[in-house]
Amino acid sequence: MVCIFALLRPDVFSIGDIGLIKAVQILDPTAESKDDVLRVSKRWAPYRTAASWYLWRMLDPVPVEY
Repeated sequence: MVCIFALLRPDVFSIGDIGLIKAVQILDPTAESKDDVLRVSKRWAPYRTAASWYLWRMLDPVPVEY
């Protein structure tokens, strides 16, 4: 979270985040392990931070207004 929100790194994907893992598994049901999820996330490099944000948003049932 520090790398994403404080340091503004563009290519951060936290493989330990259960929300990201679940969201990737919704997009790609064949991604059963963390290694599979990491393999899928490599497609989004060098913008995995933006992909993470969209993955978190797809899990939230309530729309957020900014």
